[in-house]
Amino acid sequence: MIVSGSSWDFFTSTFVDAIDDDYFGTDGVGELISPVVYGSGNGLGRSLPGTGQTQSVPWSNVDTIYVDFSEDVQKVGGGTIDLSDLSLAGNNVSDYESHASYGLTTSYTNNGGAGPFRLTISLAGSQDFGIDNLALLISGSSVADAAGNALDGDWINNSSEMSGDGTAGGDFVFAINVLPGDHNGNGFVSNGEVSNAVLRAGTFATGSNYNPQYDILGESFVSNGSIQETKASVGTFWPGGTPSTLPASGGGSAMSASRLSSGESSSFSDGDDEEWAANAVDKALELLF
Repeated sequence: MIVSGSSWDFFTSTFVDAIDDDYFGTDGVGELISPVVYGSGNGLGRSLPGTGQTQSVPWSNVDTIYVDFSEDVQKVGGGTIDLSDLSLAGNNVSDYESHASYGLTTSYTNNGGAGPFRLTISLAGSQDFGIDNLALLISGSSVADAAGNALDGDWINNSSEMSGDGTAGGDFVFAINVLPGDHNGNGFVSNGEVSNAVLRAGTFATGSNYNPQYDILGESFVSNGSIQETKASVGTFWPGGTPSTLPASGGGSAMSASRLSSGESSSFSDGDDEEWAANAVDKALELLF
């Protein structure tokens, strides 16, 4: 599972390599702990599976989600998988497919049968993903391989590296938290994040002080635009809670929806929803008073 932005700098690949590198330190503050090995990234965006899955996606122009499967997939009974086999819901936007400012499109490729077997989900409207807790559902009853084996989609957020519990037919439900400007991934944008972004102003993706978390426009350098967008986001936080998943309209051995790369991130402890909401409000009040 990868998130990406169609307006990101793909010309040099330095930005997408950097965000797919292991940039979270053990203290979870979003600092680089090892040099980025340029050319070693997935070439698409940020891989999410693993312990850092539900940390904030901090970029302001994310509009694409990639899902890789372990083998070639199709609709049950034949045909290319499409929007009828999935849904995308959020706490702030209850249904991305039907929302006038968003909308969804999909495409599926199998690279001539050699893989990767990739489903691309893109926003079709005028808006990029904003602040939201997302839940992507891919139906385990409408997606199968060529032999008719149903998707084994069962997934444990912040733990699973590949979907499945060994029994075919489970829905794939994957959480993605988007909060532009949340450089340290803790679900809240503070004045400290603006200060840290200012310290990196003008740094480029090939430089030692560059951190892609602060390059929220995906330009391969930390620009004034990225700093201003972070500043405008101060005081914002996740909606909190788990969005209600929407059923997809499409309704033996097992296959899995899987990650694309094995980058690791430090974990973020969510706590229960009520405690998180209370803490987030407290933090917002601290900034205001």
